[in-house]
Amino acid sequence: MTKKTLQLIATVALAAGFGFTTVTANAATEDTATAESQTTHATVGLTAGTTDPDGPHAGQIALTSAPDIDFGTTNEIKPTQLSLNGTFGQSTASTDKTAKANSVTVVNPGVTDTWNVAVTASAFKNTDSSATAAASQLIGAKIDFAGSLGTTNAAGVEKNPAVANQAFTLDATGAQTSQNVLHADEHGYGVGTWTNDFSKATLQVPAGQVAGTYESTLTWTISNTPAATADTQA
Repeated sequence: MTKKTLQLIATVALAAGFGFTTVTANAATEDTATAESQTTHATVGLTAGTTDPDGPHAGQIALTSAPDIDFGTTNEIKPTQLSLNGTFGQSTASTDKTAKANSVTVVNPGVTDTWNVAVTASAFKNTDSSATAAASQLIGAKIDFAGSLGTTNAAGVEKNPAVANQAFTLDATGAQTSQNVLHADEHGYGVGTWTNDFSKATLQVPAGQVAGTYESTLTWTISNTPAATADTQA
C-alpha cells in the first residue's frame, strides 16, 4: 500500500519597531485644608517596562512567542481529502521560554500604540531536493486554526483587552495571503501580556498528492498598524 509522509516544521519571525512613551501621573499643585478636613495628594510616575532586556525588544511592544506545528510523519494518502490535526511546540525563535507551546504571545510594557499580529505560510515544499516536479509541493493545502484570547494580567487589569481571531484559515500554497491573529485596535488597549491560545490547527490536504515529506514556513509579524503586515521577517 502506498504511504505518504507529511510534516510541517514551522519557523517564526519576531519583529517589532515601536518606541515607548513615559506615563506620568501629575499631582495638583496645592493641597487644601479647613477646620473640618484636609485634602492631600498622592503621586506616582510610571515608565514603560522592558519586554526583553537583553534582546531587540527592550522597551517595546514585542512578539515573544509563536508555535511550531507538527502534522505527523505517517499519514496515509487517501482518495479523498486528508484532515490532519497538528501538535503544537514552542519555536526556538520564541524569546519567552515560559510561554505555552500553543500560544502566540505579545507583551506590551505600557505603550499606548495600537498593534497587530498577522501570519503567512509558504507553500509546503518537498524536503527531498531530488523530488520530481509533480512532487515538489502540496497542491491546495490550507491550515484551519481555532483559538481564544488569554492574558496573564491581574484581575481588573483586563478592561482594555486585545482581540484574538478565534477561527481563521491560512492558505499554505505560497500565495502569501496574511491572516490576522491578535490585535489591539485602540490606543491604550492591549497593554500587558496577551495571547491567542490555539486549541487546534488542522491541515487540509486535497486528494491527488504525491508521497513525500513536506515543509512550510509560517511567518508571524507584529506591526503598529492594526490589520497591516509590514515589517515582516521570515
